Amino acid sequence: MRGVVVDEAGRPVSRARVRERSAQPYMTSQTFSLTTGAEGRFELTHRTGAYLSLSAEADGYAIGSTNVALGRRESDLRIVLGKAGPARLRVLGERDAPLAGAAVRTVEFRNRGQVLDWSGQTDAEGRVVWSNAPQQDVVVLISAKPYPNRTVTLNPNAGETVARLRANSDQALVVRVSVTEEKTGKPVAGGEVSRGMPYGQGFTNWGVAGADGKFQQELTAKSFEPSKCRARPERLLVQVGSALSIAGEVPNCAWCCKPDPSVVELPDPSSNSQNGDASTSAVPGVQPTLCGAPGTAGGLLS
Repeated sequence: MRGVVVDEAGRPVSRARVRERSAQPYMTSQTFSLTTGAEGRFELTHRTGAYLSLSAEADGYAIGSTNVALGRRESDLRIVLGKAGPARLRVLGERDAPLAGAAVRTVEFRNRGQVLDWSGQTDAEGRVVWSNAPQQDVVVLISAKPYPNRTVTLNPNAGETVARLRANSDQALVVRVSVTEEKTGKPVAGGEVSRGMPYGQGFTNWGVAGADGKFQQELTAKSFEPSKCRARPERLLVQVGSALSIAGEVPNCAWCCKPDPSVVELPDPSSNSQNGDASTSAVPGVQPTLCGAPGTAGGLLS
């Protein structure tokens, strides 16, 4: 597999750092690193996996990623790096007190299709900056004693993301979902809310949004298996008529409404909110539309 790393104008980026790993099997594959030459080119030899995920970074650029099927390309692979834009995060504790020294790192299995290895630590004001973050959403893990760990979604285009940590949030939290019509913002009554079950078990019905389009439920650790006692499901699903929508919180992004009610991987609904608030736009009716920019249906949600 041969490739080249270029900027948005098509100019080669020399000395770019490329990380790659096999996408299948994902959990057991190794990560390899290399550096591009003077013309921005690189070569991967003796690869046996069917699919590869690659990410490239260089000073002054945002991290760029791509996925490729081995043996199906007739031309060189191109990884395009955009202009760097920092992702900013602020971590607050009880009574919104800044948390200094909180450890923040990328979560590999929650960022499929990207090969990331970034970590940081909050300053005295609880702030940390990722200067060359990818231009799309990235999930990071926050660790700060004595609080339970939590994940949050970052996006350089969303400004500063604020994450509030609460004691005992791994034992109980409140999830709030607001179902609205995408074009008008009016509440949609009767949205069926389903909760993601343990891996491989799909979804289970959780309740119905009221006349005001709002749904609220408390999650407790007791409602999960002993080996998975975390009061944070990774997936929520909202269905209104034949329109399938996604409930969760991704800053400044449109939600995707899909006519095919298949299982969709979703972000942690507690991300970026104190009590797991979530919002979703649904377009009821038999002919739902795709909400959001073209090509973002899969990329919005990691």
